Amino acid sequence: MEPNLKSVLVPLVRHEFRRRHRRRRQWMSKQWQLAYGLFFLAVILILTTYFSLFHTIQLNYIWFVFLGLPWAMFGLSISRIVREWKGETVGWWLTLPYSRQTLILAKFIAGLMRSLLIALAAYVLIFLFGGYATLISASLSLQDFGVFAESGLYFFLLDICFFPLAIAFGLLYGTLIRTKWRPAVPLFWIVLSIGWGMGWSIGDPSEWIQASGQSLQIPSLPIPAVLIGWVLSGLLIMLAGWLLEKKLDL
Repeated sequence: MEPNLKSVLVPLVRHEFRRRHRRRRQWMSKQWQLAYGLFFLAVILILTTYFSLFHTIQLNYIWFVFLGLPWAMFGLSISRIVREWKGETVGWWLTLPYSRQTLILAKFIAGLMRSLLIALAAYVLIFLFGGYATLISASLSLQDFGVFAESGLYFFLLDICFFPLAIAFGLLYGTLIRTKWRPAVPLFWIVLSIGWGMGWSIGDPSEWIQASGQSLQIPSLPIPAVLIGWVLSGLLIMLAGWLLEKKLDL
């Protein structure tokens, strides 16, 4: 990376990473947000205690939460573009003395950093949940917990590998709906659906869990698919930058 590009990207990425969505009117105070958070935590602990004591928990099913994180990052990436218009900051954003490719790239890198933190937080929370369930359950052993923790690392790594593609698609879609190429939105969803179906056909995660026990029948990481996804991510970011530069419909 050239020094001048690095000196430009670092403050842009820092700004995008720390930036928060500001609503004109906050419908729920922080005290109520905390109250709801504690309520849901209490419900989870109660349900975990009940099912651990009176039922046999298949811990590894919980890791399937990670299969939804790329879609969450996809939606979050769309919002990072859309908010420039909703927040009426698009004029300021586009008049920054940087290329549109650089502006999109900064959002992409910040999105990767944010997704990594979210995935790490999810892993830690599920790990603690599994540890608590193992401590109070008569049917779970430390060996089961070890397999559980190791299986979670696979899902964590799988998400990290495919986050770039999800974020790139989100940024492209958020840009596409603000350009003269807006009529191509249905085509975008068709291509995305076909790609998702092809990816799912490589390995259906629902078949990874064995019929009994706490072990997972986990395949090896699809390295070729990951590399293709990373290359495609770069191309999508370039396309989003080009659309923002040449086809913007203000």
